[in-house]
Amino acid sequence: MRYRDELKTKKSSLKNLTVSINATKAEMDQVQQKLAHKQDEKRAAHQRGGEFDDENEMFGGGQDHGVVIDEEELALLREMKDLKRSYRDQYEKLRQVKVAI
Repeated sequence: MRYRDELKTKKSSLKNLTVSINATKAEMDQVQQKLAHKQDEKRAAHQRGGEFDDENEMFGGGQDHGVVIDEEELALLREMKDLKRSYRDQYEKLRQVKVAI
């Protein structure tokens, strides 16, 4: 009887972790789409002679001297890093629960 209760608890934990991991993955996908959109906007602005050309001309004829990241993009990158860490931690717990089952 005790083993059945433990198994039931572990299966419940497995289900909860799976739901949590899937939610984290969905968030990661959303943040990745936002980052891709932001980078596409940056490339489009650069191609049509936008905000970056004056700086590059000042430093030597249009050569790329570094990547410019705005605050929004930096926040998205930090959020992605946190989500990835959370995903890895949750996945490790899931793996441990599966081994225990």
